[in-house]
Amino acid sequence: MDCNLAGEHVAAGTANLAYSCHPAHRGRGYVARAVRLLLRFLAEHTGAREAHILVDPENLASMRVARAAGAISVETFTTHDGQRLVRHVVGV
Repeated sequence: MDCNLAGEHVAAGTANLAYSCHPAHRGRGYVARAVRLLLRFLAEHTGAREAHILVDPENLASMRVARAAGAISVETFTTHDGQRLVRHVVGV
């Protein structure tokens, strides 16, 4: 898990979340649980009110994690280097 609360691509009051999981441990709900725990931490200990999760639309496992954590897909965009990403947003 990684969480950014500040940076040029993270607006005030938001958090940017990122995650990964070793292949041997995928599909067991660990990452979705970790995201929900991090959201709880953000609500209790920071001023963030919204979290963003950026996912490659072809990474179906990460797309499932974002949805399992309660995030809603709000836009698909292409980065300056040509990578397509889906922005998911979830309240904290």
